Amino acid sequence: MFAAGADGLLGRLWQPRPGDGRGWSSWEGLGPAVRGSPAVFQNADGRLEVFAAGSSGVLGHMWQTREGRGWSHWEELGPALVEGRIAVCQASDRGIINRDLLSRVERQAASSWPLLMPGAISADVCVIGAGPAGITVSDGLVRAGASVVLLESGGWAENPVAEELNRGIADGPLLKGYPRYLTDARRRQVQGAASGWGPGWCMPFRSIDFEARPWVACSGWPLTPSELAPYEALAAETFGFDAFGAPRPDGSLVRVSYHYPPDPQLFRTKFLNLLTQPRFRVEFDTTALELHASGDRIRSVRCARLGGGELRVAADTVVVAAGGIENARLLLLNEHALPGGERMIGRCFMEHPHILAGGAWLPSGEALRSCLDTGPELDVLALADAAQSQERVLNASVQLRQTNGDESADDPIECELYVRAEQAPNPESRVLLGERLDRVRCPQPVLHWRLLEQDWESIVRTATLVASALEQGYDAMTELSISSDEAWPGDPVGPGESTLATWGYHHMGTTRMADEPAKGVVDRDCRVHGMANLYLAGSSVFPTGGCANPTFTIVALAHRLVDHLSVRPSAGAAFVRGDAKPT
Repeated sequence: MFAAGADGLLGRLWQPRPGDGRGWSSWEGLGPAVRGSPAVFQNADGRLEVFAAGSSGVLGHMWQTREGRGWSHWEELGPALVEGRIAVCQASDRGIINRDLLSRVERQAASSWPLLMPGAISADVCVIGAGPAGITVSDGLVRAGASVVLLESGGWAENPVAEELNRGIADGPLLKGYPRYLTDARRRQVQGAASGWGPGWCMPFRSIDFEARPWVACSGWPLTPSELAPYEALAAETFGFDAFGAPRPDGSLVRVSYHYPPDPQLFRTKFLNLLTQPRFRVEFDTTALELHASGDRIRSVRCARLGGGELRVAADTVVVAAGGIENARLLLLNEHALPGGERMIGRCFMEHPHILAGGAWLPSGEALRSCLDTGPELDVLALADAAQSQERVLNASVQLRQTNGDESADDPIECELYVRAEQAPNPESRVLLGERLDRVRCPQPVLHWRLLEQDWESIVRTATLVASALEQGYDAMTELSISSDEAWPGDPVGPGESTLATWGYHHMGTTRMADEPAKGVVDRDCRVHGMANLYLAGSSVFPTGGCANPTFTIVALAHRLVDHLSVRPSAGAAFVRGDAKPT
C-alpha cells in the first residue's frame, strides 16, 4: 500500500507473506513529498512503479530497480497537475492489431446458422490446436509458403461451453480425489494452457535428460542435444530472450536458469499477425473428431462445430497439437485408422511433482542473489549430471523462495526449498477412453496417473543433497520436512490450495517419441509410426520429462517440425507437401 504519510512524504507498507497471519510490515518512507494520492502500476516483469504529483505539483515517478528490492530516485516527468486522481494503464497493441479480422472470425465461429457455413475446406496443412505448438507450426509453415487451416476447439478468449470438453476422470496418489485436475489448467483458446502460465516459465532440457539412463526405465530420446540445439536457438528468439547457457557449477551443485519472455502472451500476438496472411485460415469453436485415413495417409479431418453442423478439412499433412491429454485421446478415438504404435498410445503419462521440501536460513542472500530475485531470469539449484548418475536419481531443481519480506542483501534470509521434479516414464501411467460421452458424443478421457517409489526417493535424496550443499557452501541452516519414510506428504488438493505436494499441470509423454513403433507412437521427426502424413506436436511426444517446464522445448520441437516439413532453398522458401515414406 502506498500513500503520503503525515509528513507528506511518500511511503509504503506491505504484507511480508500474504495470508500467513504475519500481519504487515512497519511503515517505510520512500523519500519524495507528494500531493494527493499516488497511482501504482505493475510492470510486465513484476516491478512496481509509483506515479504522483510532487511537492511542486509536477508529475513524477519512481520504480523498483529489481523486483522487491531497492527503488530508484524520484524523477519528474514534466507537466504540472491540477487537483485530481492519477490513472495508469498498460498500453499494448495486443488485441488491437487485426481486431477487425479477429472479430469477423469470432462472429463466424459463433454463427447460429452452421448450415450456411462451408462444410468442406482444404489446405496444404491442417493444424489441430492453437497453443504454443500449433501457432509456432502454423506461423512457420505459412512463412515457408504453405496454406494452413488451424482448427481450435475454443476461440480467442476462454469460453465455458468449450471448456466443458476438458472434463474427464483422473486418479493417482498425488491427486487423492482432486476433481478438477483435467479442467483447471487445460485451455481451449488461443495460446492454450500457456494462457495461464504467469510470467512464462522457460527452461531447456539438460543433456542428461536425452540420455538412456540405466537407472531410469524407458529413458532415452532418439534426438541428441546437438540435434535440437539450433531449434532451441530459434525458440529463444521466438520468446524474445537470450539463448540459455550451460549449467553453472556451484560447489557440489549446478545453477540452471529460468528465462521469462518480455510478453508472456506472445503466442496471442503471433496469432493476430497470422490472421493477415492470405494462406492462413482459422476455424474457431471447431473440435476435431475423426481422422479419415486411406492406406497410410490421412485424407481429411472431420470436425464438430460448436453451433451445430460439421466441417471436413482435406489436407496433404495433418499436425495434431492439442496437448498431452487430447493428442492421446484423438489418436485413441481413431486407433482403427493407425497401422502401428497403438500399444503405446496414451501410455507413459508424466507430470512434474512439486514439493515443499523444507526451509533454509542464510546468513546473507548476496551470494545467492540470482536464486532469490525473480527478474528476467531466475536461477535454481540442481545436481550435476555426474552426481545424478552417481546417486541414480531423477532430475530435479530446488528453488529458494524467500519468505521474510524485503530485507537488504546483508540481512539473514529465510526461504523455502521448493522442488520441481522429474517423473520416471511408467507404461501403467496412462490415458484411456472412458464410458461417459461429452457434448460431441466422444468418450471423455480417463487418466490413471501412476507414480513409482523411485519418483519420491529421488526427490528426497536431491533435497537432502541440496540442503547439505547450502550448509557447507553458504553456512546455511536447513530443515527438511520430507523423508523417505512417508511418500507424498500431506493431503494435497491442488496447486494454490496446498503448500506441500502438488504438480505443475505439465501433461507429457502420452504419444512418446521412439525409433521403434513398439516403444513409441511417433518417430524422431514426430511422424506417427506407419503414417505418411500425420504428425504430432507438443509435450505428448517427450520420451522423458526432465524437470524443466515444457513450453520452451515444445516450441523448439515445433520449429524442428516446421524445418522437417519445409525446405528453404537459397532463392526463397518453398513448402514441400507431405510425402514421407512410412516406417
